[in-house]
Amino acid sequence: AAELWQKLIEVKKEGGAEKAELHQLWKRMIQLLGDNVQYQDNKTAQLLFNAYEEALNSTNTVPSEDHRNLYKDFIQCLSKFPHEAARLEKACDDMMALYPTVSYPLEVLCLYFIQSGTLSEEALQYFSKLLEMDSSSGPGIIGFGIKCLQEKKYNEAIKSLTEGLQKVSQCPGAWHYLAEAQMKVHKHRDAVLSCNQALKNLETPEGHSLQRKNLILQLKAEALIKIADAGAAEEAINALEQIVGASSDPVLLAFRGRAYLNKGLVDEASKISQELLLSYPDLAEAHALEGFIHYSQKKYEQAERSFKNAIERRAEIAEYHQYLGLTYWFMSDETKRDKGKTLTHFLKAAKLDSFLGSAFCYLGNYYRDVAGDKSRARGCYKKAFELDGTDEESGTAAVDLSVELGDTGTALSILNEVTGKANAGAAKWAWLHRGLYYLRTGQPSKAVADLQAALRADRTDPNCWESLGEAYVSRGSHAAALKSFRKASELNPDHVYSIYRAAAVEQILGKYENAIVTYQQILEKTEEYVPALKGNMSVFSILGFFTLSNAVVLQFYGGVFGVWYR
Repeated sequence: AAELWQKLIEVKKEGGAEKAELHQLWKRMIQLLGDNVQYQDNKTAQLLFNAYEEALNSTNTVPSEDHRNLYKDFIQCLSKFPHEAARLEKACDDMMALYPTVSYPLEVLCLYFIQSGTLSEEALQYFSKLLEMDSSSGPGIIGFGIKCLQEKKYNEAIKSLTEGLQKVSQCPGAWHYLAEAQMKVHKHRDAVLSCNQALKNLETPEGHSLQRKNLILQLKAEALIKIADAGAAEEAINALEQIVGASSDPVLLAFRGRAYLNKGLVDEASKISQELLLSYPDLAEAHALEGFIHYSQKKYEQAERSFKNAIERRAEIAEYHQYLGLTYWFMSDETKRDKGKTLTHFLKAAKLDSFLGSAFCYLGNYYRDVAGDKSRARGCYKKAFELDGTDEESGTAAVDLSVELGDTGTALSILNEVTGKANAGAAKWAWLHRGLYYLRTGQPSKAVADLQAALRADRTDPNCWESLGEAYVSRGSHAAALKSFRKASELNPDHVYSIYRAAAVEQILGKYENAIVTYQQILEKTEEYVPALKGNMSVFSILGFFTLSNAVVLQFYGGVFGVWYR
């Protein structure tokens, strides 16, 4: 049908048909061929492109609304053919020349570059030009984010890509770039979500789309492996199984080995490791996998050899240096304290990847526990926590060291930032630390509020309940304090102090008989617990029972207080 239309139009043209009539015939041909355009064979597609070009050239009035709309349709059609980049670029340039205030051709061209992964200097210039025309353009903002990603400005890239995707959400290429940026700053769970969005919006995976799908699945698997729990490992294996040719790719096989290891399937991981080392002895990932297996089994001498082999082949991988440093840390006290071993590799990991928060945390451990340099350790922990706000170990250490160094301002600043961003039932450690600070500094009402927030995150922590009880006592809320101390003692019956504080509060409330029973419960467990002895004596004195003639009391306390009252 397409060829017949083509011949018909040629006959009409040779017969001296008017330009307007030819224009309408070309448009009819476009309508005929326009359905499911991306599934047309190449010959039919070329006839369609030619029809568009002829229709554009035969338009009577240029510029005009009809001409502009026809150009838009042509550009939209070309954007569906990855191999027609040159033709698309020419059509966009031609339309921009005729309609310089219309952003549509630039937006389509920019989206095309985003989807194709073609990021030449020329493509970046188009992104900049689009933003100059329309600073709120989704494709333009995405393009700026990609530029930031190339320049290793990862946080800026994430910000721009996220903003752009709010305007152009069905752009798998942009989701893929966002996932890459999130991986660079170790936001692995976010990267998995972005990969899922990219896969959801990917067109029928053929040709270029299939290649992109494989890359997205590989990135998703890598992110899931970094999360390092059994559930994520299973999901990583599922992602790897969807990649075409994964079974013959040694790097992907190494990924599968790490996923097995994360699931606790050491035998399966070891089998893959042995096969890779035999077939690909120069593959860094094969030696690294062997190292991870040995490290998980606490075979530190073997792990040392494996990680050294991996580093010899790919010295730029921060994770290899970090794990070699950890291997030395746990191998022996001698290697732990050896600056040329543990410290050197932690420093190397941090230098190679300045977004690797765990490397800074381990540096903090070294400076605090080995070098005894609290100030430097505090700086490392702060850096680690800035990079990963979910790292409670680093956050807690930064706060504790700040307090030890007399810098309560920094400690409070960290705690305020965390609690200010925390959702209900989260950031227990920060609420607890700030609550204890308020308790120490005579601000019981603030302490109560923060300790209650800590308990919303974990109602089974006896220390939180005990601290809340102390805050209530300081505030004068003795009935509430008694409930808190009793809850703490229920959760940890062996902790005598909570039981003692409950008895002391009962005494304050005038519940003397209850206080005596509680004190005696303590003394039955720990006969020489002096605070309970004193408390019980005080209650008996108040009741007028503590006299030397009281045989029961003397019998009970004689052994302990005999020296005092002889």
